[in-house]
Amino acid sequence: MKDEKQKNNSIGNASPKDSSAKLIFDNHILCAQFLRDYVDVELLKNVQPEDIEDISERFLWLWQESRGGHIVCDHAH
Repeated sequence: MKDEKQKNNSIGNASPKDSSAKLIFDNHILCAQFLRDYVDVELLKNVQPEDIEDISERFLWLWQESRGGHIVCDHAH
């Protein structure tokens, strides 16, 4: 059972520096907890998971064909 549970919690990305961020920022509860407890911004001190919205579909990669109104990200993969 323990091995099966570990498989369900594994992340396909093998890069350790990316994996932690994916765990936190893909989960609204963990993300809100991180922002409240570790980011020294008064506005975020009471952020709740329901306050977080996934807007990733609005972003395009730098080399992707532009579609009006989208924001371009320059993240190297």
